[in-house]
Amino acid sequence: MTFDVRIANPPMLISDSVGHGSRRTYAAVTRVSRSKGGFLDVVAVYSRGYCDQHEEVEILDGLLALLVVSAPVSFPHLTLAQFPEDLPAGWEDAWDAVAEAVLALPE
Repeated sequence: MTFDVRIANPPMLISDSVGHGSRRTYAAVTRVSRSKGGFLDVVAVYSRGYCDQHEEVEILDGLLALLVVSAPVSFPHLTLAQFPEDLPAGWEDAWDAVAEAVLALPE
């Protein structure tokens, strides 16, 4: 199944930390549509950055969570999805589509 991810506005910086590296956390409002119909409106929370401790660099780029704020009538709940399996049935693969879309945004 294919998913189309549309980002409503530029992402908002919600956290900026510096220490042994740098990490910025963003929130982006997105609408995810799937090829067989339906949509989810979600707030994607993701991070960009790196950690540099003990001479090892770890990349911290990734999707942290999806807050489902609008969903089909068959799933009328507010959901914080921290893993793909937390999403409504049939939408689990949307996690990767959203991650790819938000991580492609410029900082």
